[in-house]
Formats: sequence, C-alpha cells, structure tokens
Amino acid sequence: PQPRYYPDFSVLTSTCSCTMAAAEGSLPVPPAAALKEIAPPAPPAVDSPLGAALAKLDTVADGEAAKAVSTEICDLLKGQSLDLVHQAIPVITKTKRPPAGQEATLLTITALAESMGQSAEPYLVAALPLCLELAASKAPEVREKAEGASHALMALLCPALSFVLPTIFANMQKEKPWQTRQLTLSLISQCVHTAPQQLAACLPEIIPELTPCMTDTKKEVKKAAKAAMNDSLKVVGNSDIEPVLEDLVTCIVKPNQVPELMHKLGAVVFVQTVDSPALAVMVPLLVRGLREKATATKRQTAVIIDNMSKLVENPIEAAPFLPLLLPALEKA
Repeated sequence: PQPRYYPDFSVLTSTCSCTMAAAEGSLPVPPAAALKEIAPPAPPAVDSPLGAALAKLDTVADGEAAKAVSTEICDLLKGQSLDLVHQAIPVITKTKRPPAGQEATLLTITALAESMGQSAEPYLVAALPLCLELAASKAPEVREKAEGASHALMALLCPALSFVLPTIFANMQKEKPWQTRQLTLSLISQCVHTAPQQLAACLPEIIPELTPCMTDTKKEVKKAAKAAMNDSLKVVGNSDIEPVLEDLVTCIVKPNQVPELMHKLGAVVFVQTVDSPALAVMVPLLVRGLREKATATKRQTAVIIDNMSKLVENPIEAAPFLPLLLPALEKA
C-alpha cells in the first residue's frame, strides 16, 4: 500500500515562526513545511469486539447478514475515539471481498458517514475510491449500495471539494468503467446544492475535465457530463453571461455554433466584476472564437475579451487563464 502522509505539526509551527521572522528581515525564507511519513495504523485486535465484527465482512453470506454486520460495526464505533475509526477504515475498505462482503462494506461506509458526520471526514475520505470502483460491480445490489455510499460520503466531503477533486478526476478518465464515470460525474452535480461556493472556486479545474466527457461515446456518460456541466454553471454568479450559459454548453458539443454565440455575446454590455468562475466558463469559448476562420468572428471575440478584461479587478483571478488565451489572441 502507498504510504500515507500527515503534517508534522512541530515542523509547521517552527516553519510559521521562521516565516514571520523572515518577513521581518531577520531570517531567510524557509522551505515549505515538511510532511512526515508515518506507518498505517494497526488494525483493531482480532480478539476485540470491533476486530471480530470487522472480520465478518469477509465471511458475510447474504444481504440480510450484510445489514446486520454493518449495524454491528457502526454501533461499536459510535461514540468512540476517532483513533478507532482510523484503525478500522483500512480494514473496512479492503478491496477483495465477495459481493455480499462488498455490500456490507458499502452499508458500513454509508452508516458511518451519516452517523459520525464531519468529525470522521478525514478518515472516511479514503473510502471514496472503493465506492466509485464498486459502482461497476456485476452485482446490482452492490452497484446500488455503491451509489448510496458515494453520495453519503460526498455530502461530507463537498466543503473540502478541492482536496477530493484528484480522486474525482481520476475516476472520470476513459479507462474507467462507464458506471464509475457516470457516478463520479453525478457527485459534481451534488456539490451545487451542498457547497456552491466551493464548487464555484473549483470551476477553473472542473470545466476542462468535464468538457471531454460531454462528447463521450457512451450515452450514459455523455448525459451525466452534460448534467454536471449545466449544474456547475449555475454557481458562476455572473448575471451578464447567465443568459447564454445554455448556449455555451451547446457549443461544447456543437462547435459550429460558436460564431453565432460570439455574435450574441457581442451585444452584451458587461457591467459585473469578472472573477475566476466566470473566466473558467468564458475562456474556452473565447479561445474557440479566436480560432475561427472568419475574420469577423475573431474581431468580435477580441472585442469581448477587451470588454471583459476591463472588469477584472484582481489580476490574480485572470492569471491562470493567460497561458491559454494570450497565444490564441496573438495568433489571431
């Protein structure tokens, strides 16, 4: 298994002190805070009540027994130290189990997420890859429980969306089973209701990953990607471009409609401050407009860029998009 890394808080404290001193000019700027590798936690003792209950995950025979085992494990963990949850999670997320054992695993994860809440979030996040993987199980009961467990986990993890995105993006890739990709895309839609501000902040990373999925050959993935894109755009928060958001999604699938949309945007009077969520939506469209053959479309796109750039109050908001936009503008 891959080693897990946790912050060495003694180093962090020391580094922060040194950084303050460096700001005052008395010390050189220190390197980034070190991360301390520690061994995975030892599993609960086999002869303990929790250890015995966890062992049943490997031998459970059917769905009713799976429910009983998951209830027993959750009852043993409720009200206990989070260290015990930390010890149990690697055992719970063991990958090679029969379908009934997988069902019990997913029921346990769901129950822990719903009963323990945010306090257990740092430990339960390790269960998300397994839940998404089991969404492609051949057993329909396992697929159903995998969907429930994934959404239960995401309800906890949405406030920390930026830390979960690498897992989400990894499970959206073409080499993953389509059921896994479909479920993963639905998790993005879930964030619209539970963590809209965090979703808006992550749009610059999310939109480039969603775009290829919208033209996927699997219709279920394509439908889920379009729904995720439409839901994501609801949090942009820019009234100037809201009327054309639906057209923008259409242009991703049908690039031949870009000139018409650029003409429509040319009539928009931009008055609201332009921030990174709005740029995340607009920049891919503007790049396409600059790559059109028609000179009129390129000129209209350049005018839109000029109008929007005047409303960017914080240059840092625009900086990540310049490597994509400037070369296309210079070439046009």
